[in-house]
Amino acid sequence: MGFGGYIGNNSRQIDAAECERTTREKHPDLLQDDEYLVFAFQGRAGKGRDTYMFTSKRLLLKDKKGITGKRTAFKSVPYSSVRAFSVETAGRVDGDQELKVYARGVGRVDIDFENDVPVHLIYKFLSQVVIQGKGSGKDTA
Repeated sequence: MGFGGYIGNNSRQIDAAECERTTREKHPDLLQDDEYLVFAFQGRAGKGRDTYMFTSKRLLLKDKKGITGKRTAFKSVPYSSVRAFSVETAGRVDGDQELKVYARGVGRVDIDFENDVPVHLIYKFLSQVVIQGKGSGKDTA
């Protein structure tokens, strides 16, 4: 989506394996040994500081804070705490797609995606891990 995705803070899909490797290097105690990334997205059209990670166990949000971005906040949303979720696809006027996750303890989590992100796969994945309780939803990604 380019510049519009940057301005609108629409997230672009990034390589989950590479994101997992980088996360394990920079934050060795963040992911559990048997936890892995299924989907990964970076804000501001892939140029931003925030990262959204769908792991085999939870939704993990990495939020860089402040002007310099030296402080980092992590929000962990276990799939067992998710009570509802919704996906909105892109339209003609609003070119982004939206995911809303409602979870106990954290409220609502909103993620905007560029219009080429396969939100139907994210929806299917969440259906498997939240509604059906099928662990990692491996066969979705």
